[in-house]
Amino acid sequence: RLVVGYYNCAPSRANLLEICYTKRMEFKDRLKELRAENKLSQADIAKLLCLSKMAVSHWEHGDSEPNIDQLKTLARYFDVSIDYLVGHID
Repeated sequence: RLVVGYYNCAPSRANLLEICYTKRMEFKDRLKELRAENKLSQADIAKLLCLSKMAVSHWEHGDSEPNIDQLKTLARYFDVSIDYLVGHID
């Protein structure tokens, strides 16, 4: 999946609205990575957010996404920004 952004790219003279396409990590992959680095299970994340393990599984498979309050909690827990968590920055 490509994330479109205006950061880290220089527009050409011919097209000042040129869009920069950069491969970024998706939320589902970032969550798996952070869980693994912190030796946490899906059940651990579910407990933190008062959710079912299945809800976390759906996030990691890309079937659904967390709401903003859940993203805030995850970002605080892992000490990362929401932008990092959702793959807008590396």
